[in-house]
Amino acid sequence: MPTSILLVAISAALFGLAFPPIGWTPLAWFALVPFFVAVRRARLALALLLTWIWTLGATYAIGDWFPRAVTEYFEQPFVFSLALFFIVLSTMAAPYYMAFVAIYRRLAHHSGWGLPFLTAAAWVSAELGRGRLLTETPFFIGNPWGLIGYSQTDWLAMSQVASITGMYGLSFAILCVNAAIAEIWIAYRATGHLAKRDLAIFALACLPAFAILGYGTAVLRSDPMLSGEPVPIAIVQANLNLGTRWRSELYGANLDVYLRLSREALRK
Repeated sequence: MPTSILLVAISAALFGLAFPPIGWTPLAWFALVPFFVAVRRARLALALLLTWIWTLGATYAIGDWFPRAVTEYFEQPFVFSLALFFIVLSTMAAPYYMAFVAIYRRLAHHSGWGLPFLTAAAWVSAELGRGRLLTETPFFIGNPWGLIGYSQTDWLAMSQVASITGMYGLSFAILCVNAAIAEIWIAYRATGHLAKRDLAIFALACLPAFAILGYGTAVLRSDPMLSGEPVPIAIVQANLNLGTRWRSELYGANLDVYLRLSREALRK
C-alpha cells in the first residue's frame, strides 16, 4: 500500500510538472507509467481508491488556483474552498478515471500487442466523458480541465494534429507511449530482462506520435503565414487580486495597472 501511494504521488507530480507554469512537456509521455503500474498490481477496490487519490493529486497540481479563486471571489475560508475543490473533482473527474482503470485492468489480461492502443482509446473515452457527458444539465457541468493532450500545446509540431482530431489525438498518442512503457516496467519486474516482444510493442506504440510529429512538421513548413517577417507583440499580465473585480472602487486602479504595463512594453 505505501509503495502504491508513492507511485501514484510520483505520477501526479510528473503530470502536474508537464503543465504550466513549469511546463516540462516531455514528462507527459511517461508521467502515467507509475500510476498504471500501481493500479495493475493492486486489487480492484484498492486500484479505484488509488485512482481517486491520483485524480485529486494530479488535478490539484495543475489547478491549485481553484480554491484560491473561490476564496477570493466569494470570500470563503480556504478550507471550505479546498473541500469544494475536492468535491468537484470527486464527482466530475474521478468517476471517469475509475471507469478507465476498471477497463484497463481487464484489457491488460486479454489484449496482447494491441494493449497500448486500447488503453489509449479507453483513456480518451474517459476524457471525452469528462468534458461532454451529461454537461449542461441542472446537476452536472462538463469538466475538461487539465486533459493530458493540453500539455503539448507549446510543442507546435505535435499540436498541429488538433486541427483534425482535436486535443484528443494528442492524448491518444501520449497514452500509447505511457501504456507501452508501463508494460516494459511490469515485464522487467516479472522476468528480470527485456524481451524483444516488449520492445517491439513499444516501437509500435510510438508510431502514432511519430505520425503526428511528421504531420505537424509538414504543416509548419508549408504554412505561408510562417514565411514572412515576424511581428512582435506584447501581452501584459497584471497579476491582480481576483477579488478586486467585485469592488467597483478598484476598477479604475486595475485599469491603470494595465495601462502602465502596456506603456512599459511599448518602450522595450
